[in-house]
Amino acid sequence: MKASGPVSLGFDLEWKPFPRRGEPPCKVALMQLCMDKTHCYLMHIIHSGVPPILKSLLEDSSSVKVGVCIDNDARKMFNDYDVRVQPLMDLSTVANVKLAGPYKRWSLAALTEMVTCKEVIPIVFGVLFSTAFFFTQFC
Repeated sequence: MKASGPVSLGFDLEWKPFPRRGEPPCKVALMQLCMDKTHCYLMHIIHSGVPPILKSLLEDSSSVKVGVCIDNDARKMFNDYDVRVQPLMDLSTVANVKLAGPYKRWSLAALTEMVTCKEVIPIVFGVLFSTAFFFTQFC
């Protein structure tokens, strides 16, 4: 069965934000990709790199990659792995249109709190929700 309209993929990246002084920036370590509400994949790419089939999917113009501040993640993937993630849709833009308030550059935590009316409590190694998971649950 073919999907009607463009296919959307929830997309998020994680990496160590601050390298030690004098070291190069850290590469993307973890990629999160959600296909729908039941299929989310976590790929530890720092050691294996990006396989050609995954690069093809990320660069495929028939699927929109969706996330919060996704342009930063796309730039990071290009700089680290020479992968041009495209096309992109930033959930900050969608939220600003839907909420009809003043323009705001949302964080994932703030957008999750706004949509769910519940506080997002950080955990030791990240945030409870990834952008990819948020997209499949609330969009």
